[in-house]
Amino acid sequence: MNKLFFICIATLILACNSKEKNKESTKNTNADNTIFYPYTYYIQTEADSLLKTKKTFLGIFTDSSGNKKPQVINTDYFKNIVNQFTSKDITDSAIKKYFQETVFRDLTTNSIVMTYSTKSDNSTIKNVDIYLDGNNNNLKRIDIKVLYMKVDSSFTENYTWIIGKELYLVKYAEANGKGKLSRTNIQWNLKN
Repeated sequence: MNKLFFICIATLILACNSKEKNKESTKNTNADNTIFYPYTYYIQTEADSLLKTKKTFLGIFTDSSGNKKPQVINTDYFKNIVNQFTSKDITDSAIKKYFQETVFRDLTTNSIVMTYSTKSDNSTIKNVDIYLDGNNNNLKRIDIKVLYMKVDSSFTENYTWIIGKELYLVKYAEANGKGKLSRTNIQWNLKN
């Protein structure tokens, strides 16, 4: 009787171990293999090309009062702005896991729109929209939305990169019921 009891226990233990190993292999095969569009690569590539060809950058800065101040942008400032865009990279596996991809065809703009969004508090980046040309799938536009809090203030930042043309960076900060808005527009499709 004792032999039968030990055989049953041993069989049960082996069966449980087998199921645990099977679960682990299932987890590995169900890992997220979705490839997100490498938008930061395209931003950096275009920026590098513009810097190499010594393009002229025209910046228009708008403050909370709506006052516009145009000025020529130097390369160091342009590199700083580009870095602000490329640092908003959700393709890294550490942050990618918080995002979900949806794709649809927008007939009004003749675009294929890839949207990456999250509701997670683990990411300040909340949304990335990629617009591809509906005819040839060439990249047209990238929109990035960032939300975060610091002490008693909330911040919203919208980054827009329009391929071959310009970028926008709109920042809104609110503290104690008062808001401050700034907008930066840099154009590079200018005649030198």
